[in-house]
Amino acid sequence: MITSQTLQVKLRESDAAGRLYFATPFHWCQDLCEAFLHEKGFGLHVMFKGEFQTPIVHASVDHHAPALLGDLLTVAMMEAKIGGSSVTFQYEISREGKPISTVKMIHVCVSVKDQKPIPVPEFLKGFFS
Repeated sequence: MITSQTLQVKLRESDAAGRLYFATPFHWCQDLCEAFLHEKGFGLHVMFKGEFQTPIVHASVDHHAPALLGDLLTVAMMEAKIGGSSVTFQYEISREGKPISTVKMIHVCVSVKDQKPIPVPEFLKGFFS
């Protein structure tokens, strides 16, 4: 595990039945990734002033068990696989140590100038080694 945070399912994150809204895990995982990068000195405010960006080109979530309004959950960044120009993040959302959702998000490094893929910068690779 690379990093994690504990949170409680809020009303705005649930559907009319009080269950976790299907897209909420994407927000939580993106928030966790942003906080991790910010701690490393590479917050989005820094990235947007730089020469490259990391748009998400794929996102998927598998729900294994329901989460309900008020549940305490742990969101964990489990793995970051570095490719030539991409970083694939695997996340797990759990309740009391039992997985309820798994999330995969793929970011591709692109040049700000022409939006074409570029190799993952060495300093970024270093955050995950």
